Amino acid sequence: MESARQSLGLTEDPSDDHVTKLHRNQILTRECNYGVQSCIDMATSEFTNLMNNPDNYLVNPDLKTVVYCNALRYGGEEEWNFLWNRYLTHNVNTEQVLILGVLGCTRNETLAHGYLAKTINSDSSIRTQDLSTVSSSVYNNPYGVDFAISFLSQNYRQMIYFNNSTSTVTSLISNIAGVLSTQAQLNELRSFITNNSAELGTSVTATALNSLQTAQNNLDWLAEHGTTITNWLKSRRYRLPTDILPDRYVIELIPYIDNDNFTFNGRVEIFLDVAVATNAIRLHANDLDINATSVTVDPVVADGTIVKPTIQSQVYSEDLQIYTIILSDNLVVGEQYKLSISFLGHLRSDMQGFYRSYYDVEGERRWLASTQFQATHARRAFPCFDEPGFKSKFKISIARTEDRHALSNMPVESSIPDPALGLTWDHFEETPMPMSSYLVAFVVSDFVALNRTLEDTGVVYRNWQRAAAINQSMYSIDISPRIMTYLDNFTGIPYFLPKVDQVAVPDFSAGAMENWGLVTYRERNILHEVGVASAENKQRTADIISHEFAHKWFGNLVSPKWWGHLWLNEGFARYFQYFATAQVETDWKYGEQFIVRQVHQALSSDSLESSHPMTHEVSTPSEAWGMFSTISYAKGASVIRMAEHFLGSTAFQNGLQEYLSNHGNQTTEPDYLFNVLQSHATGIDVKAILDTWTLQKNYPVITVTRNYGTGGVTVRQERFLLRRSGVLDNHVYRWYVPLTYTTQTQLDFNTTSTKQWLPDFSTQATIGETVSANQWILFNIQQTGFYRVNYDAQNWALLANYLNSDSFTNIHVLNRAQLLDDAFNLARAEILDYTTALEITNYLSRETDYIPWYSALSSLSYLNNRLRGASEYDYYVFKNYLKVLLGRVYTEVGLEVQTADGHVAKLLRNSISTWACDLGDQTCIDFSRRELAAYMADPENYLVDPDVKSVVFCNGLRYGGEEEWNFLWGQYLKSEVSTEQVLILGILGCTNTESLAHRYLNLTITEDAGIRTQDIALVAPSVYNNPAGVDFAINYLFSYYQDIANYNGGSYSSVISLISGIGGALSSQNQYQRLRDFIEEADLGASAWNALATAERNLLWLETNGPSIAAWLRSQNYRLPETIVPDTYSVKLIPYLEGDVFTFDGEVLILVNVTTTTNRITLHVNDLEIEDSNVSVRPLDSADNLTLGVITRDEPRHFLDISVPAGLTAGQQYEVNIQYQGYMRDDMFGFYRSYYYVRGEKRWLGTTQFQPTHARRAFPSFDEPSFKAKFKMSIARPANYHALFNTRKIEQEIPEQTEDGRIWDHFEETPYMSTYLIAFVVSDFDNVTNAAGNVTIWQREEASPQASERLILWDEIVSTTSNKQTIATIVAHEIAHKWFGNLVTLQWWKYAWLNEGFATYFETFATALVEPDWRLEEQFVLMDHQSALSSDALETSRPMMYDVDTPSEIWSVFDFVNYAKAGTVIRMMEHFLTRDTFLKGLHTYLANHGYSNSEPDNLFAALQEQLLLDSPDADLNVKTVMDTWINQMGYPVVTVTRNYSSASASVSQERFLIQRNPDSTDSHDYKWWIPLSYTRKTGAQFNVTTPSRWLQANESQIVIENIADSSDWIIFNLQESAYYRVNYDANNWNSLISQLNSEDYTVIPPVNRAQLLDDSLNLARAGILDYATALSVTSYLSKESDYIPWASVFTAFSLLDRRLKGAADEDYQLFKNYVLNLIGDLYNTLGFDEKPTDHHLDKFLRSNVLTWACNLGLEDCINRSKEELAKQMSNASYNILADVSSTVYCNALRHGGHNEWNHLWARYMSSNVGTEQVLLLNVLGCSNNEHIINSYLSLSITPDSGIRSQDASSVFVAVYSNPAGVDLAFNFLRDNYQSISEFYGGMGSIGNILTGIAARLSTREQADALREFVEENQNNLGTALGASRRALETVEENLVWHDINRHDINRHDINRHDIYNDDIYKYYNGTHSYGTDCP
Repeated sequence: MESARQSLGLTEDPSDDHVTKLHRNQILTRECNYGVQSCIDMATSEFTNLMNNPDNYLVNPDLKTVVYCNALRYGGEEEWNFLWNRYLTHNVNTEQVLILGVLGCTRNETLAHGYLAKTINSDSSIRTQDLSTVSSSVYNNPYGVDFAISFLSQNYRQMIYFNNSTSTVTSLISNIAGVLSTQAQLNELRSFITNNSAELGTSVTATALNSLQTAQNNLDWLAEHGTTITNWLKSRRYRLPTDILPDRYVIELIPYIDNDNFTFNGRVEIFLDVAVATNAIRLHANDLDINATSVTVDPVVADGTIVKPTIQSQVYSEDLQIYTIILSDNLVVGEQYKLSISFLGHLRSDMQGFYRSYYDVEGERRWLASTQFQATHARRAFPCFDEPGFKSKFKISIARTEDRHALSNMPVESSIPDPALGLTWDHFEETPMPMSSYLVAFVVSDFVALNRTLEDTGVVYRNWQRAAAINQSMYSIDISPRIMTYLDNFTGIPYFLPKVDQVAVPDFSAGAMENWGLVTYRERNILHEVGVASAENKQRTADIISHEFAHKWFGNLVSPKWWGHLWLNEGFARYFQYFATAQVETDWKYGEQFIVRQVHQALSSDSLESSHPMTHEVSTPSEAWGMFSTISYAKGASVIRMAEHFLGSTAFQNGLQEYLSNHGNQTTEPDYLFNVLQSHATGIDVKAILDTWTLQKNYPVITVTRNYGTGGVTVRQERFLLRRSGVLDNHVYRWYVPLTYTTQTQLDFNTTSTKQWLPDFSTQATIGETVSANQWILFNIQQTGFYRVNYDAQNWALLANYLNSDSFTNIHVLNRAQLLDDAFNLARAEILDYTTALEITNYLSRETDYIPWYSALSSLSYLNNRLRGASEYDYYVFKNYLKVLLGRVYTEVGLEVQTADGHVAKLLRNSISTWACDLGDQTCIDFSRRELAAYMADPENYLVDPDVKSVVFCNGLRYGGEEEWNFLWGQYLKSEVSTEQVLILGILGCTNTESLAHRYLNLTITEDAGIRTQDIALVAPSVYNNPAGVDFAINYLFSYYQDIANYNGGSYSSVISLISGIGGALSSQNQYQRLRDFIEEADLGASAWNALATAERNLLWLETNGPSIAAWLRSQNYRLPETIVPDTYSVKLIPYLEGDVFTFDGEVLILVNVTTTTNRITLHVNDLEIEDSNVSVRPLDSADNLTLGVITRDEPRHFLDISVPAGLTAGQQYEVNIQYQGYMRDDMFGFYRSYYYVRGEKRWLGTTQFQPTHARRAFPSFDEPSFKAKFKMSIARPANYHALFNTRKIEQEIPEQTEDGRIWDHFEETPYMSTYLIAFVVSDFDNVTNAAGNVTIWQREEASPQASERLILWDEIVSTTSNKQTIATIVAHEIAHKWFGNLVTLQWWKYAWLNEGFATYFETFATALVEPDWRLEEQFVLMDHQSALSSDALETSRPMMYDVDTPSEIWSVFDFVNYAKAGTVIRMMEHFLTRDTFLKGLHTYLANHGYSNSEPDNLFAALQEQLLLDSPDADLNVKTVMDTWINQMGYPVVTVTRNYSSASASVSQERFLIQRNPDSTDSHDYKWWIPLSYTRKTGAQFNVTTPSRWLQANESQIVIENIADSSDWIIFNLQESAYYRVNYDANNWNSLISQLNSEDYTVIPPVNRAQLLDDSLNLARAGILDYATALSVTSYLSKESDYIPWASVFTAFSLLDRRLKGAADEDYQLFKNYVLNLIGDLYNTLGFDEKPTDHHLDKFLRSNVLTWACNLGLEDCINRSKEELAKQMSNASYNILADVSSTVYCNALRHGGHNEWNHLWARYMSSNVGTEQVLLLNVLGCSNNEHIINSYLSLSITPDSGIRSQDASSVFVAVYSNPAGVDLAFNFLRDNYQSISEFYGGMGSIGNILTGIAARLSTREQADALREFVEENQNNLGTALGASRRALETVEENLVWHDINRHDINRHDINRHDIYNDDIYKYYNGTHSYGTDCP
């Protein structure tokens, strides 16, 4: 309005027309409103005149509103009263209305309220028609809105009363809403309405609230447009007009560098083109003394046609840095003028503009002058149009001393001495192209150059640096031309200047500057000293050069119009910084490094509300400088890379070439780029897409939600913010998101082109992909899109599981890094729980690639810094977790440099070793101290490897002292290598000595301390980022803050900056409080308090997330540290069994060895009460206990952690003493209580069960198998009890007693053994000793005759043959452990098969030597081999080598894999090595590892050694073979396909699975080393089991020639000696079936007959072989009399029996008939009575045949069973044959009632034979009576029912194994599952029971009932939910199997057999086929 006001003036002119008067009123009204002082002065002066002479003085009518309003606004009560009286007394209505309209202008709230009160006063003298003018006069006053709201709040009742209506209230609310302007005002008005809604009424309230929408719309408008408008307004103030454009500069400079002058004289001639007529020339100048008299403006064409302008005035605005020259006349459009200016400048030391720098040579200081103009500092060197849009040519001349040279953008054109000055003028060629002022550069120095000329282009490359540093330029001068050549080729535009000078400037504020032709660098970014600088320094040099060279095209050739488009420069430069370097240094993985160093950094920075868009309006120099941010650089580059991928690389490159060609030597905006790219794009709108990324701040998180039922995938986008401030932001954030993805099946990580777009007008979309429920989907391939991805919990779990598998490398390395970064940042944003993020990190223990580790360590750094504030123990746990993750990669990269190290390996070593030392790894610390000591001893010659130098220096200093600090400071001062100096500055704060830290900080406020200004900022972070340094820095503030301020000219900004830095680093509440105390004490004001915001957020984060993270961390590693190992335990126990106390007092003294220096002792404790005061630690060589720190009980991990602040020294021994109390519980773990009855009296005893993790419940211990120690035990027992221990009791002449009369039994010291092998018993048992006196068995006195309870006690009357065999094999099993487990102990439970596999093997083969007629070697195939094959054929199996951690996981490996499978695989080893070699190898193994621990490789090495001794030519590698069997789950099926014409056979392998899951995620390629043994019909030889051939793991198929004639059958796997199944072609199967059905079937031995039966029926079950063939194999059984084949087939028939029960009755009857027909002859032969000629296996066979006969309804069998039980019921002394008792009891009970059941229950209760009790518990479930079964099930969960807790679960098994009981068991569980869970102590029992029931369900009705139960109770089933769902799958599998196979099976039955017995009517589900006579 300035021009209009000047034209109109403040007073009226007689010549004014009507419109002019209106115009003046408008202009002056707003000028006064906006505070223009001349306007205000006019108004107040006029009003004063009026007040002084009211009757005569006339205010101009057209100015009255301006005068009256502003006189009130800047006056007071006197002015207001004057106008009010004028209103009352005036007789002109227009005057009155005018006054009413201005009386609200007051800024006095009391006056405003008084004025408004007149509207509700009938005597106010204001006409009714004018009342509305009053309120509008107030609220239209900018100050009056608040006045009106407060008046309304205080007077609304009076308003309603006065007007007898609410209408004035609603009207006033509506009017106020229309003019309010702040959120606070809106909130206040809304609160008034809602708080008084009851009085206002519903209708008024609703109307009033609706009227607020106007206000909300206004505020929304402000939010949307306000920033744009204010930015535009600011830009008009700081930006130069474009009416004059510079065309050419001629610059002359004379710098005075010597004699501490540090100024320069200058003259500039600027040739100006006039675009718009103007009389003002505005240009930039800053810190220049312009000689005003020197300023001239002349027409360039001096022909007299253009008048030379006269300068009227010259004005300089220091704020705007604009120099304005006002001319007498306008400059002529189209003409050119020359502006000449002479000036004086200052060579300051602030590294901006034209500044000074220095370096020292042998104590002499050498000065130089250099430039740094970007962004707004060219104006400090010469007056100029200092905006990037003003491109000009430059002709520069610089005067210099003779001993220096000058450099500029162009080569020197001439050098001319100037005698008058005593200087030489270097005149430089004019730049051939226009360029922006910020790209001008010059350097005056005595530097020396290293030259390189590129022959094909002629471009000269020169590196300039200090003479001492010339050799450090070798790398940069070598790589520079290579980088430039790549960029030449990529852009298609060769570099356009004749030379490239690169200067290493000692003091330089930026990293480097891309000045055209003269690139300037910080020394450390261009100089690289081999052997001193690290790989990180080297790549920094290369990428900085790439960055600056890329600017030659992006920034220099094509420049942005304004700094708001800076990303067009820096985004492309940062992009090529990585991708150009990657083309030159191809082994650096630099394209991949871009993701973790730039994309992740950008995502982090852009996740804050304080971020800004890539394209962003800026005005001031500080705002322009603010654009040099992560957003312009890293985000710009990331979005450019995203565009490259969605456009395609070719289109992207072609588009960039066209963009550069079209706009070269011009300025551009983003749209210019987008338009060119559009011409190369297909099917997309480039501008629409990229506008969403460049014009909005932040970015989206894509949330992926899956429908696991349908396979559908939905994605939605929303703005990602790390934290939300709550500040209203009405902008709708949406992006055009290029979606890329792959699935677990596809594994396509190479296709990065967009698969689908999520447009900015949509928040959600469905992906055109169907994904299996058990497979993951992963979005953002190679993280090409600039967004984060979140998934639903299940997909995260699938990804985590896959990463934690051996297949993790199938996920691209960049996506592994992405998953880590996304997960942790989603967790920080509270979108994802931290436990999910941490689950992802688990896989890092496998990771060795630098890229994911870089990402991980970046994220973990945040956690590390925060968790320092957690409890000391929780932080220790976190560090230990990280140590575990680092383990593999740390081992791989090591600390020592390797000759084969690549560049990336060096980077990785530095990162990993830095963390290792920081986490307290002693090896790393010792290495660092050693290396630093060696360097200090010989600094001139000893070289510390550059890539671990930071680690060595920091940790050598951290664990050193003043000597180390002084040495490193000295090295800093004398170093000639900038990278070395910077490194040392960064680590001098590592000291743990506070005085040294303070000394270091003081150097920053000491003149000439030796630290360059550019490097001072490194000092404080070096201190406070050291964990110990936070407290040092806070203390320093207290002591020196005033000195800091004084050094900085009295400014406290450096103090506040230090507070902010400390605030970001502190981690504890105590540190935070001390910092608060300091701020309060120093009274530093609001800025200091604001600096604490980060600290407050960090502490809140810790409070919110710390507990859950700590809990998760504790759950990850259950292993004890190996820094402390026990040597000897001395344990004292006093158990209290009497009086039902069941506790024990204990004391343990552990002598420990310290293997690695540490400050804590961690051992196991569970269910023990320990007071801190009862824990002590003493050095063995001292009588004094150490002072202990915090003692932590980590309950989930059973850890007792004892902190020892003074530390424990490696190599020393200490005694740990702990007194405690424990509990003898009845759960049969730890030291527990048991009981038995004698004549109704309960007798208590104490015993132990420690395997695998329960010794810790008896005494504090290192309860892992590898911690072997010696044990001394003392037990105080009641006098009538005895104590037993592993060793013999030490006899005492006079027994030692306790005060209450207990006897102390002391035992001899054990050899070294693991804690789980410790045992003791305190009881009143009796004992029996063998004749040799070397074996004693202890038992209840009543049980003594049995000693020939269950697995060790046997009664010849009631115990079965199976019981007897079990006792023998169990004894053998446990005795075998004395060698395999006790003598040689597994290193960890993952190797449990070394214990249990050998014990299983020897339980059979050792017993076979003692009981040779039991045929145990053949039985092994049934009991273990075929049993393992059955269980191991599921996808849910596991390998023999299976890592475990938690106690529950450890317990889980005591399963068939470690027993039956491992024993079988060991037997296979015996066969392929030969028994002799095998046993001798075992001898070596035991001898080598006795009393120590072992791993499988130790075993394999011993066997390999023996193999080579016995067979020197053997080319078999035992480990290679066995690794395929122990590291893979499952086993192979070997398929033999014969070529009958060539007498050959192809043999192939694949994994055998009973049922294949089509959605399986298991991509492992299962292949084994398979020993092939085989024979043929002709000359059949089944006894040679050594392999004839091997089918190797790298072979899917082999061909064996000359295997057999076409008429012969062949059989593979002789004696079933190897662990695999065999399938044959149909002809061979038929030949085998024919052989079996011949009279000569026994030519095939029993084991191989059993194998054929088992393999065929299981192959049929798996769908590999048809059931007709499999059942045909069984048809020969009607003549089979050998137990071995029968036992095998009974197992297979059990499955058929269970499943066919769901068939139609007639179909099931066919099966029963078939089986009865097969066993008919055997039943008649064997009968119920034992014969003198019966062998051991005859008794087994009788039991099985009778069980099946009765179960299948054979009437004779049932009747005989009923008769036998009737005899026993009538005659208590009648003994039923033990081996048939289960058949008799079960079938008599099934066909009986309450009497039979009660009889058997009574027998159970009275029996003192454990084996009989177990048998009876099993048969008591055979009843078909629902009431009986329900009562029985109730007894099983009733305390003191007579059923021991260990046997309770067998009741359920007994019931659901009864066909009639399956539904009853399920119904009972359904109705009582909560009670069952409580009795068993958890929902796990429910899962087990459901699993057993499900296997026996065979009808759709049963399946539906089970599904209904699971679905209704899924929220209550807890840990049983998984098992419940698997149970549902089992049922469905049963039903599917039935539908597929029943017709084949029944057809076979019908075709081959007639009905055997019409009286068969009852189905019974038999489950055991051998060795046991339970049903």
